[in-house]
Amino acid sequence: MKIKNITVLIIVLLLAVIALESYLQTKYGPITVEEEEQPFFKYAYEDINKKLYKKVFKNEKYMYVSQRQYYENYAEFSAKKDNDVIRLFIIGGSVAHGWEDPMSIPSDFITGKKLEIINVGMPGYDSYRVKLIARELLQYEPDLIVVLSGNNEYFPKQGFNPIAYSLNKFLTRFYFYNDLQKKIFRSRFKDRNPFERNLGKDLERYENNIRDIVRNIQKKGVSVILCTLPINMKGSISARPVPVNKQILLGKLLIEDKKFYEAIEVLRDFIKKTDDNLYGYYYLAKAYEQIEDYKSAKENYLFSVEAAADDFATPSKNMKIRNISKEEKVALIDLESIFINFAKQNITDREIFADHCHLWDEYYRLFDNALLKEIFKKDSKYLNKTDLEKNKSKQQYFSDQFKPPSLKEFGKIQENVNRIIGYAGFYSIENNNISERALYSFETLYLMDPGLLSNMRFLKENIRELLEQNQYISEDASDKKIFDSKWKQILYHIGETYRRMNMLEEALDYFNKAIALNDTYYLPYLGRTLVYYSLENKE
Repeated sequence: MKIKNITVLIIVLLLAVIALESYLQTKYGPITVEEEEQPFFKYAYEDINKKLYKKVFKNEKYMYVSQRQYYENYAEFSAKKDNDVIRLFIIGGSVAHGWEDPMSIPSDFITGKKLEIINVGMPGYDSYRVKLIARELLQYEPDLIVVLSGNNEYFPKQGFNPIAYSLNKFLTRFYFYNDLQKKIFRSRFKDRNPFERNLGKDLERYENNIRDIVRNIQKKGVSVILCTLPINMKGSISARPVPVNKQILLGKLLIEDKKFYEAIEVLRDFIKKTDDNLYGYYYLAKAYEQIEDYKSAKENYLFSVEAAADDFATPSKNMKIRNISKEEKVALIDLESIFINFAKQNITDREIFADHCHLWDEYYRLFDNALLKEIFKKDSKYLNKTDLEKNKSKQQYFSDQFKPPSLKEFGKIQENVNRIIGYAGFYSIENNNISERALYSFETLYLMDPGLLSNMRFLKENIRELLEQNQYISEDASDKKIFDSKWKQILYHIGETYRRMNMLEEALDYFNKAIALNDTYYLPYLGRTLVYYSLENKE
């Protein structure tokens, strides 16, 4: 009897829900289901459990061919590996992916062997997603897997449940479920800071994923090399807005007025008083650099990178890589240290990096050299003594002094210029605040060629087209109407770049242009006030 009553009650409730839903659908019409931002959602979530390669018969033999095409086709390779082949996979995120085109090691570099280097770096992939790729690659007879991961540890969830996702997407078409879901999410995320991260949990997940990658590879008897990632100390600037804080603003102004010791005192006091000290460390490092205390500058730049918790490697992640290498007894290529030692005053910057974490292609030569040094070590796990003796003369290749192009030389290549213009434009309009990333990119353009920055006012349509060409940037960024409304932000950031370089007339010109487009936009007024303040001090 009790079960019967419960059943009747459930049926009545269901009928009531159906009746209510029918009424709402009739009165207001069907719900428009918001589509996820494609193709990024598909790339970052839906496809991660699909195999990257499939076996096909091609050119009279079986080949493994990529079946997930995103940025470009991934290298094909034979299903049957010949005895003289050393098959090496490179895995990771965009830094790993970027190694493919500038790779300078030829396949016949090792006498008597064919070096088959297959790059499967996946831009935007975190260590969990890289772990899924590594698991698949073990089916393809690798001799060595090189792991470079750590720039993208920002995903709120590690995995993806396609069944739950599809069910939820179906149910959101109904008013009853849709309203209930919104109320739950509103209460859960009401006061959440969009930039808030659990750094301890992120680091723990990262360590566990890398350790799993290493152990899974070792179980199959395959060699593995772990790599720390290079860090752009001066350019690893968070997308987070600069806090409106009296001490931060005073510290910045003191640096601009070349009162560096006073700035150091103010910023050190700020850091003592707050936990949110990302920009405190960043500007403090700038002040130390100006007084040529490079050791303190380097230390504080690295503190700012650690505090940013953004889409780039950090010292703590790289330390995890070193520890795992030691504990699991696997090889290590310490790229972070290699690049720090290579940089002027041991402070990495735009001469090496095109943005906050991606290198200029030419600097991958340091990756090549480090990889070859590891392969050709006296106690090499990859070559026997006979092979090492045969290839003794090759060691000169990776011992040669590396002489990279200057920033001005990079600026003579249009592809490089477009890359920086795209970054600068996107970061300027990403939100309505001051973007240190945008300012960094605009300054890079100026240092490449001053004319590049002064001509930006004429490149409105070019910038929009550059954003439109990048399918992984939100469509809102390149939508003509939206872009037009945000053009004032690009003009403001160009003006602020000039102001910080003490080119006050140029700064004033751009601030006035931004105000003319929108007289309610407050940032150019702030910039203009600071220009007048500087002009008064000059007089």
